[in-house]
Amino acid sequence: MAPQLIEVNLLGPFEVRVGGSLIDVPGVRTRAVLARLALDAGSVVAVDQLIDDVWGAAAPANALNALQVRVSQLRQVLGRDVVRATRPGYVLDIDPAGVDALAVEELIAAARRTSDVDQRRASKLFADALSRWRGAPFGGLGDAPFTLGAAARWDELRLGATEDVLRLELTAGRVLEHLPELEELAAQHPLREPLHELLMRAYAALGRQAEALGAYRRIRGRLVDELGVDPGPRLKELEAGVLRQDPSLLGSGPLSMQPTVDDPASVATFGNVYQPTSRLLHRGPDRDATEKLLALHQLVTITGPAGVGKTHFAVELASRIKRTHGVWFVPLEPTTRPDQVAEAIAATLGAPLDRPIVGLCERLRGADMLLVVDNCEHLGDGPASVIRELLENCPSLTVLATSQRPLGVPGEMIWPLQPLPRAGALELFVLRVAEMNPRIVFDAAALRSADKICAELDDLPLAIELAARRCGVLSVNEIAERLHDRFDILADRSTRRSRRHSTLANAIGWSYDLLFPDTQLLLQIVAAFPEGATLEALEVVAPAVGVAPHEIVALLTQLADRSYLVTDRSGRASRYRVLNSVRVFANDRAEEAGATATIRSSLATWVAIMAKQCSRGLRTSNQSGWLAKLRDERAVVDLVFDWLVVHDSHAALALSNDLFLGWLITGDNSIAAARLGRALAAAGDAALALRAQIGARQAVLLARIGRHEESVPIASWALPRWKGAIRT
Repeated sequence: MAPQLIEVNLLGPFEVRVGGSLIDVPGVRTRAVLARLALDAGSVVAVDQLIDDVWGAAAPANALNALQVRVSQLRQVLGRDVVRATRPGYVLDIDPAGVDALAVEELIAAARRTSDVDQRRASKLFADALSRWRGAPFGGLGDAPFTLGAAARWDELRLGATEDVLRLELTAGRVLEHLPELEELAAQHPLREPLHELLMRAYAALGRQAEALGAYRRIRGRLVDELGVDPGPRLKELEAGVLRQDPSLLGSGPLSMQPTVDDPASVATFGNVYQPTSRLLHRGPDRDATEKLLALHQLVTITGPAGVGKTHFAVELASRIKRTHGVWFVPLEPTTRPDQVAEAIAATLGAPLDRPIVGLCERLRGADMLLVVDNCEHLGDGPASVIRELLENCPSLTVLATSQRPLGVPGEMIWPLQPLPRAGALELFVLRVAEMNPRIVFDAAALRSADKICAELDDLPLAIELAARRCGVLSVNEIAERLHDRFDILADRSTRRSRRHSTLANAIGWSYDLLFPDTQLLLQIVAAFPEGATLEALEVVAPAVGVAPHEIVALLTQLADRSYLVTDRSGRASRYRVLNSVRVFANDRAEEAGATATIRSSLATWVAIMAKQCSRGLRTSNQSGWLAKLRDERAVVDLVFDWLVVHDSHAALALSNDLFLGWLITGDNSIAAARLGRALAAAGDAALALRAQIGARQAVLLARIGRHEESVPIASWALPRWKGAIRT
């Protein structure tokens, strides 16, 4: 049998995995010894060096014996051959690639070697490296002296790699989308010159010379005040370049570049749309259909729920298209006000910023260009008004927009992007896991867990990629078992993702916070229905919670337009459903707002009304129709019953009474008997007649499944009391 892979993870809380499974290493000093050996995996660490690094001045008098005890403990956990005594010390005999800190060093070194010749590969290597950090490095190792210097070293490595990534992104023209991150990092590291250099270059590239010079003045002031030194030569040269308005620093706009139209290669590469670093899976039909729409219409909007992959899809699609004056990508995520949309587009295209609409129309009139405007949903009517004016004045311009809702511009064509098919979702998960940890083998059990993960995450690409990220520290089965905590599990703190895409909660919350309070409330109500809600149900539940009855249809329309709802018309009545992760998010928000009890109580009111109607309807010629209704609403009935048993046991008894005939006809004898038993146990102080009636019905259900030893005593107690109550 091949030896199991041993992984020692130091870039965050200390952890050890053997064959992918987390194991416990007892004792802080024992963990520190293992961590120190791991930093020189495969090489000998001298005994004296180990003692100094792990204990320092606090070393006990019998330090050698103390070290030998820790080594013995490690051998019990990992095996004697893994921690070997080799003069003049010990060696941890594992693959250095299994130590995340060492693997990260190699990845970053490889990325830096590659960055001048293959920027796409370098970006991917940097992203892989930065994703390995799980928190502050060397956590859980106590006060071992070596951790101070090691933590500082790897913190510096992470920050330096982040700077390298941002430098590549700025070189590729993706300035506006990374500006907020640069501003935040510069504020966190006010004396770090490379970061301020990047920030100044970003401001200058956007035509914001005053802000570039302001950034220089700030760091110069801090360096002089705190360190008594001036900025280095690079910053001084950069300041001089901004002052003389060096064209190599300042945004000059696409049309001033005058591409060579006769050269197809020149046309193909003109613009700022980058080639995606990861392949788009199972989107061929969407891509082909949208490409045809773009050939026929001036405006196409890609809509879909948070995390469905609208941006990735739009970039992939745009990278295939050739236009004489290029294909330009404008990310609106950093834009915070509707009146800044024109300025964001102008900054990307190099148009004047003082009168951006006028400047854009002058620049783009007659231009054969595709403009990709990404993330429009949070800016109200701002994107629509700007795009409308551009299209009216620039007949050769085509716009591809992404938004969770249509823009409402005349002539707009909408392409709703759906979650991946299950096969595509599974392929994406397996591919991303292989990128994180190529040693993971997908046997039958792992594939079943992967299928469960994809189903729970609604086959949404963002959620699946975030889940795959966790396979660096969790097995596929462990992830599947922890999806009840999905908003903690599904997070990627690497700097390669925007804040909105760094966690599943952020992705959903981004657009949820744009909804008006009554729309949020209706979403919380719909999310309370496990299998979706009908309009009939909402007309009872929503008003009781505070939504005006005449507003329900309009609010449902808003939620559908924003890709929150899916309308299922396959049943007897239209049913409004939400994705699983949206349901969990909305339920959490309802809990935070103190609305859960009110919503559940209103659900219980509607279920009680529906159960009484079904109880009467099952005795009519339309019995099959009422049985179908019961089956359709089974999930919400189960939810309400469980809630009532805890919060209103008398109402649970009454509901059981009304549902009894339906349970009897559908043959749910075992489950129904258990429910009646729970209701009786919870409502011990209810009226004797009602308890006796419910007991008699429980006895009938138990008898029907052959559990006579339980049925007979219940019937013996219940029937005489029920009959007595009827006589009186």
